[in-house]
Amino acid sequence: MRIIDLVGCHRGEIVRNVFRHTNPPAANGVQCKGGSSAIAILGNQFLNTGGRGVNLGGSTGLAFFRPPADGPGPQAEARQLRVEGNTFVGTLAPVAFVGVDGAVVRFNTIERPGRWAVRILQENRSAAFVACRNGEFADNLVIFEAARWAEGGVNVGAGTAPETFRFARNWWYCVDRPARSQPKLPVPEQGGVYGRDPAAAKDVAGASAWPNR
Repeated sequence: MRIIDLVGCHRGEIVRNVFRHTNPPAANGVQCKGGSSAIAILGNQFLNTGGRGVNLGGSTGLAFFRPPADGPGPQAEARQLRVEGNTFVGTLAPVAFVGVDGAVVRFNTIERPGRWAVRILQENRSAAFVACRNGEFADNLVIFEAARWAEGGVNVGAGTAPETFRFARNWWYCVDRPARSQPKLPVPEQGGVYGRDPAAAKDVAGASAWPNR
């Protein structure tokens, strides 16, 4: 179940909506796959949207790609995706990079995810497709609970290229165990903040862009 499922869509925006599920684990809020590119997801609210809030990529049958996935050069489920200024509440994994080649996730607020803040996955294993790569997760506020936090908050699947990802200036806060706020990331983070109450978020560069802060 997906609220918005983009397959081979290009140069679009999804702006200031409220997405809500009854939280089935297989549900997603917004999905961009099938060769989609240049999609911006801006200023929305994702409230308990099941398994994934935004699914940046996915797994698509080759017959459904637009443009067709039979041209020269490496293929990807999606490219040039942008997720900015959204609020995610609950959801097993608010952000999933899945077979995408280039996606930016920044200036979002993530509150109490069900298991991870981020997943990096590869579901389309066709030989012509690049490993999930070139994602950026920056200037986000992540508030979580220790009992609902697995693998240090980031799940990295097989067949991906996590070393190509960038994490920068995110604010991580474990509400019930602040001393354990630092996530386990696949690459070192630049300028991250760990274990400080987000009430002081105004002290962080870029925090003024976070919604409702």
